[in-house]
Formats: sequence, C-alpha cells, structure tokens
Amino acid sequence: MLLCAIDADSKKNGWAIYDGFRLAFCGLASRSEYPEFVDMFKVDLTIVELPQVYQRRKSKGNPNDLVAITASGAELAGRIGAPVEYYRPRTWKGNLDKTLVHQRTRAHFEHTEDFNSLYVWDAIEYRFGSEQASEVCDAASFGLWWARKCQVRRPSPDTLR
Repeated sequence: MLLCAIDADSKKNGWAIYDGFRLAFCGLASRSEYPEFVDMFKVDLTIVELPQVYQRRKSKGNPNDLVAITASGAELAGRIGAPVEYYRPRTWKGNLDKTLVHQRTRAHFEHTEDFNSLYVWDAIEYRFGSEQASEVCDAASFGLWWARKCQVRRPSPDTLR
C-alpha cells in the first residue's frame, strides 16, 4: 500500500510517500505546483493533517489562516486522486512537541534498521533547509504514525504506473 501523508501549510505543503513502513520519498509542494510523485506512483490513500485551533496564548498566527491551510492540503490531496482521510494533530501526536516527534521518528528508523528511510529522513534538512524541513518532517512523522497504527504491509510491484 502506498500512502501519501500531507502536512498542510498556507505557503508550502510537506508530503511524504510511504511504501508500507518505508519512507520512500518526501518533499514540498506549493498550491500552484504539481508534485512530481503524482505521475510516478499510484497512491492508495492520502492522509491530511487538519489545522488545529489553539487557545489564544498557544496560537502561532492568525486563526483566519486556518482556512487557507485547510484548502491547500485539500487541493494537493485532490491532485493525488486517492481516497482521503483527515486527522487533527492531537489525534496523531497528542501534546508532544514537534522536535520530540521528529526525534522519535528518526529513532524508529534507526531501531528497525530501515536504512533507506533513514537516508531519506537525514536528507530532508539538507535538501529543504531548516525552515521548510519542519513541514516535510511533520508529514513523514504523520505517515509513520498512520502506518504503525494500521500495520500496513508492502504493496505488490504493480503499484508503479
């Protein structure tokens, strides 16, 4: 099963493709861009993180931006053309800090000796820079959460188009 996890943002969406438990590809796509992976793979399911409305003291920005963020994630999911499931951050990461979630994701790849996923993970910051890497790391962590939750299995080779 090929899974696409999307961490939506108003400017760029982080995305990650999982082949079973293996992080295969990841990247960033703006609302106007057509992600390169859409033509390469037949994604079976797309999961999108819905934005969370926080209390005023925990808020990081304008609550009105949440509409644009939701639309951005939904638009990318629509381009992929697979069934879509939406999850709130509290569902998949609870109250954990992003940094801790990212550390746990990397630790999972180390522990399972999944060197391909580890290579893809370690290339994120180098490829996207520290500011944009957070969106990609969130998508990768989100996808791993879903894969572990559902205990997915590797797809057959016919998933490549």
